[in-house]
Amino acid sequence: MTDQPRGLLPITGSGLASDPELERAVREIGARDGMDYLDDDAVRAMFTEHRRLLARTGRTRGVIGIFALLAGLGWPFFVQSSPTYLVASDPYSGRSVKDAVSLGAAVLLLVVGTCLVVSTFRAHKRQLRHPRLTGYRQVLAAAMAYGVPVAHVPDWLIGRDQNGGRPRAPLPHYAAARATSRAPAPATAPAPAPVGGGPSVSVPEKPHAVAEYERVADQGGWHDETGWLLLFAGGGGMLWAATNLDSLLPGVLALGVCTALAVWVWTTGAAQGRHKDALREQARRHVRALMAAQAAGSVIPELSPQLKALIEG
Repeated sequence: MTDQPRGLLPITGSGLASDPELERAVREIGARDGMDYLDDDAVRAMFTEHRRLLARTGRTRGVIGIFALLAGLGWPFFVQSSPTYLVASDPYSGRSVKDAVSLGAAVLLLVVGTCLVVSTFRAHKRQLRHPRLTGYRQVLAAAMAYGVPVAHVPDWLIGRDQNGGRPRAPLPHYAAARATSRAPAPATAPAPAPVGGGPSVSVPEKPHAVAEYERVADQGGWHDETGWLLLFAGGGGMLWAATNLDSLLPGVLALGVCTALAVWVWTTGAAQGRHKDALREQARRHVRALMAAQAAGSVIPELSPQLKALIEG
């Protein structure tokens, strides 16, 4: 979708500079990696470059590997069903030789496909271990350890796919000098003023509609399936009445009731979908307002998983 909010950084340079010890640690990490993690424009450029590299890394190899695996699994069935495949009980007819050739080709395809898929996975992991990405993950871990709010951690940065699961490059453990004695900042903590005393935009409060979207975002999704199941149940009742009863009246009643319930379920699902779409649009506007506040130097509190999904999407 073209109106999805993008560009929200996990944390800005002003947020990293809000704590002197955190800023010192970030500068040390940046000096080691040759990267100024306090420069928001440089971080955005790094994100754009490495997301593009990750999207292209091993893409062709991975596709070829998957096709090779599928071909290796289906090769014996294809060969044995071919008209040219010799089927005979005579041990000297060449059947055993063709079996060996078929098995060898299947094993070769499976080995090649496995090697290509594994090499693609390792290439992705190697790209995730780029020194600047590793350094930025350390920056985020340091910010969390010092209690500075991190708005979100991009899934691509830690190597987590869209379906969730275990990240391939999680944030490292960072032991801050004051992390054990300093309580983490609350999620609604006011944003500190930007470095240099410039004007700051206050973090917009979360509207009620956004809170409602967070509550209902993961609900629903079962209305279509339930409606079709009801229709199939009504059709099954009609078929059973036609084959096992002398009267079609029970089947007609069952079909009518199930059809009415299916229409009600679909209507309810459509209404909930329209309501959720309206709430989603307001949630997008709220995220864009957070982006504007972050660009002005405010520190954005950690986003809910539902709002993170709007950014990752």
